[in-house]
Amino acid sequence: RFPVSLYYGIVTLIITYAVCIPLGVLKAIRHRTLVDSITSVLIFVGYAIPAQGAGFQDTKARALQRRAFKRGRPRAGPPFQCPRRRER
Repeated sequence: RFPVSLYYGIVTLIITYAVCIPLGVLKAIRHRTLVDSITSVLIFVGYAIPAQGAGFQDTKARALQRRAFKRGRPRAGPPFQCPRRRER
């Protein structure tokens, strides 16, 4: 579990700095313009969305995209296999 958590932590750190540093420079150059106002609103909206809710929506969207749910029931696959029915 630790290597997976470490991987996601590092990827999150890289993405955060890759977005925030150029955005900060843009906001400093275009201070008190429409660009500054729009990016400020987007930042506040981003802070308002809880990470857990965003993660749940992402997981749900990916599952629906892969058709993991068929007729409202989850499809079994590795690593969770449903036992097969015995034929009578």
